[in-house]
Amino acid sequence: MKNNNPESASSAVERKLKEIAALFEEQDCDYYMDGALSELAKLAEMQPDNADIYYWKGKCHDGLGQEEESKNAWDKAIIVDDRHLLSYLALADYYQDKDADKSFDLCSKVVDMDASCIHAWSSMISRMKYTRQPEQAEQLVTELLERNPTNPDAWMAAGQAAIKHYAFEKEGDDQLVLERFNKAISLNPDDRNYYYQRYFVHTRMGEHQKALEDLEYQKKLQSNIILDDHYVDTYKSLGEYEKAVALVTQLIKKGYDPHYQYYNRAMIHKDTGDYASALKDINMALKRCPKYDEEWKQNFYAERADIHFRNGKLGLALQSIDKAISKEKASMSQPGFVLQKAEFLYDSDMVKAKELAQEVKDAYEEHPLMLEHFNERLDRILKE
Repeated sequence: MKNNNPESASSAVERKLKEIAALFEEQDCDYYMDGALSELAKLAEMQPDNADIYYWKGKCHDGLGQEEESKNAWDKAIIVDDRHLLSYLALADYYQDKDADKSFDLCSKVVDMDASCIHAWSSMISRMKYTRQPEQAEQLVTELLERNPTNPDAWMAAGQAAIKHYAFEKEGDDQLVLERFNKAISLNPDDRNYYYQRYFVHTRMGEHQKALEDLEYQKKLQSNIILDDHYVDTYKSLGEYEKAVALVTQLIKKGYDPHYQYYNRAMIHKDTGDYASALKDINMALKRCPKYDEEWKQNFYAERADIHFRNGKLGLALQSIDKAISKEKASMSQPGFVLQKAEFLYDSDMVKAKELAQEVKDAYEEHPLMLEHFNERLDRILKE
């Protein structure tokens, strides 16, 4: 594949790389990866010293689950151009679960080359938080802001760093998070995602009216964005249950994920103590749940069990929770369902409740971070 016009060849390669990059915006991009790799092989013949070609080869192999091939392609990109930041970042992500120290070093190298690369800063900060080194994490945050004082993404990353992400961390500082997010918004008031992130902070702080305002800001910036679930949650938090029910009912009529919306409306009815309506809706959620969505169905059975239990129907609650537990395709929620059954039996059969609680504890023995999520509930039963 030769081209005697260097300018024409360069233009053709650039155009084709843009087309391949655009493929990754497609919903079913994996479908196109094999064809893209064939095109990239031709481009590499035209421009063997173009690092972008090898970067996108790596992305295609990664999309196909071919880890070793993707790593080799990114290594090749760096050999061709030892300042190719995207390939360093891709390799840092590749090594994140395989060699965390190497991943950290790659991110550090990126920051040395370009201090405005927020993704690299965020990865290093996250690593320090995960390895229980909060002082080092905060030191990185300070350096990030000192080197990027007017970069709104840096302030958003600093805000994220102040949020509690792991069970072992001390409680996050939502006031500090809010201050940093507000700074980012003051620097760039037109980024919808900033308001989206601040919405969650206001929600955690119980500032639900301000959370509602954040949703409204997002709608102004992108009128076609779908935020209905967040509106429902905020209406519920504000005690405006009629608005929440009305919005969910509209979504059901429009056919938007009816199984999920029936479930959503059931939860509103449950929260208001209308167990008859809650039971009716959760049964509709089960009826409309797609056959392939087994995990949702397990959750629906578990919620139906909780509705029965709250309504004083222990026998029906146990029947439903057993259906959640006994589904052949067990989900990550399975031990949680077992613990839920133990809690149902807490007052009537303590021996069985303790047996089930111990089963949950044993199931998560090799996953201490997940176990911490259940510790308080387990202790209530096992220390009785």
